Amino acid sequence: MKSEGTYGDEEEKAIQEFREAFKDQYFPPGATVFYSQSPNGTLGLRFSKDDTIPEHEHTVINNKPLSEAVLETMIGEIPVSPALKESLATRFYEFLKNDNFKIEN
Repeated sequence: MKSEGTYGDEEEKAIQEFREAFKDQYFPPGATVFYSQSPNGTLGLRFSKDDTIPEHEHTVINNKPLSEAVLETMIGEIPVSPALKESLATRFYEFLKNDNFKIEN
């Protein structure tokens, strides 16, 4: 964000919120972090200790530059985890291939 000139007080506050969301979390084997991003840039975080998807978000951060930066670390040109990016691509492909996704006019 700093290199793109989108880092200021609001981004510093958002990063602090992001840190705080993880502060008291413990991730045993099989735990999952679910990230969601809205079109307006809201970043939602959900934590699961098992194979369930939490109904409600643990934390919501309203900062588009941070939301975009987090997504970029996962699926950008140089992801933090190439295996994660490949897994997401494979799962998304399978989702679309199995006719689970329909666009209606």
